[in-house]
Amino acid sequence: MNRDFKGIWIPKEIWLNEKLTIQEKIFLVEIDSLDNESGCFAGNAYFSEFFGISKTRVSLVIKSLIEKGFVSSTTVYKEGTKQILKRVLNICYRPYTTKVKEGTQQKLKDNNTSISNTVNNTNKRESPPSKKFTPPTLIELSEYMQEQEFKDIPSESMKFMDHYESVGWMVSKNKMRCWKAAVRNWKRRINNFKPKYEQQSFLDGKSEVKINGGSFKIG
Repeated sequence: MNRDFKGIWIPKEIWLNEKLTIQEKIFLVEIDSLDNESGCFAGNAYFSEFFGISKTRVSLVIKSLIEKGFVSSTTVYKEGTKQILKRVLNICYRPYTTKVKEGTQQKLKDNNTSISNTVNNTNKRESPPSKKFTPPTLIELSEYMQEQEFKDIPSESMKFMDHYESVGWMVSKNKMRCWKAAVRNWKRRINNFKPKYEQQSFLDGKSEVKINGGSFKIG
């Protein structure tokens, strides 16, 4: 049997209704949970077994709900005969349906707004402010080069400072963001920054010194 189960929650309009007995209130909620648009098709046998009462008592409770206007009953007969195929019960009084939906929608709307504001505020808090780049002092640079185990710190620190000051502390076309990363890259590519006259090659046992594209053989 299809069941639109809503739990054991009973609307205050039903629970506080003085016209209904406690048994009728429970019956009404059960019928409502079985009323799936087309109605509740449960027979007296079902309610008798479900509530643990006699079928006669079931008939009396349903009759009372119909007389009080909370439930309607439709009997479906076999075509062309008086044979009853089924009884269809429909809830006539649903004071809570519209109110619950509107209240739920408003609550969800408020919750969504609250969640959205929370997320936005969280994102704002978590977004760190952009830090302005500050070039290192010669002392800071030398100390960090010592941590990186540079061999000739006085010389390399001056070369580093002279190079990046001459290009406005730019890395390619972008402003430098971390000078320590630049120091580590400097160490990895240190040979690329050496003046050409410091590069020597030996050909046929003779020394060849290259200066600015030209070369001179010694010996």
